[in-house]
Amino acid sequence: ALLPNGAVSICQRELKITCNVTGSILVWTYGRSITSFSSVDTQPQYIAPFSFILQSHGNGTLVSVASVNVSASLNGSTLECRDTLIITGSSIRQQITFNVK
Repeated sequence: ALLPNGAVSICQRELKITCNVTGSILVWTYGRSITSFSSVDTQPQYIAPFSFILQSHGNGTLVSVASVNVSASLNGSTLECRDTLIITGSSIRQQITFNVK
């Protein structure tokens, strides 16, 4: 699950986006960049302008938070969180598209 999700209208401020997946890997993508977390790969990650932390892992669930200072450069862009490194028919994908006000 990705909260918030879908097309989201936002103002210029700090925004936190939470993603949780069931499985062994949690993947974030923004533009052409990709980063991931697992139970053994827990260090903070960065894809400008986002920073990502792994909030928790255990019982087959990974929870990560993306943080960003909202600016007009985000307008129309999409952030994705999913449960597989390579997209397959069984991948669970959640996306958020930014509409900066």
